[in-house]
Amino acid sequence: MDMRTEDFGTSSAADIVGDGPQHSLRPAPEAVDWKVLHGRERDRAVAAEARCEDLRWREVRARHRTRSLETFLAKSRAKLDAAGEEIREVRRTAKRALAREREERVDPPEEARSCPCCGKPRVANGWHESEVVEIEAKVHRRRIFRSRWRRECECASAPSEVAVPPP
Repeated sequence: MDMRTEDFGTSSAADIVGDGPQHSLRPAPEAVDWKVLHGRERDRAVAAEARCEDLRWREVRARHRTRSLETFLAKSRAKLDAAGEEIREVRRTAKRALAREREERVDPPEEARSCPCCGKPRVANGWHESEVVEIEAKVHRRRIFRSRWRRECECASAPSEVAVPPP
């Protein structure tokens, strides 16, 4: 509600400034209702404050909701992790219990059982044991015993012990 005075093209003596032929016309000052302007500004400030308050409460509710969800999820994750670990352990135990065991004894080839330098035979010197878990149509555990053979001679160029390489 601007209160303006209308200009009908007439100018008063107060509107003309200057001397002689060069003068300028100033528009007449507008009438201002300060009470109306103050009321508008106050209403705008109250509305802005109400919007800010509403936004603050929305933020507080959102933070609370986020914390609640994080707490719930942390508890749920802990329960899920514990249950998952228990399931994995049961599966591991069941596989071990159901696994049949096969033993394989592997000796080195005949030509490796003698010294390549002098030809003296090597003597058995225990076993290297390794274990492989294989999953086929049926689960089983295969234990492989690889024999070790040591030399009886004093040849320095030949290895002191031979064994079948691991699978």
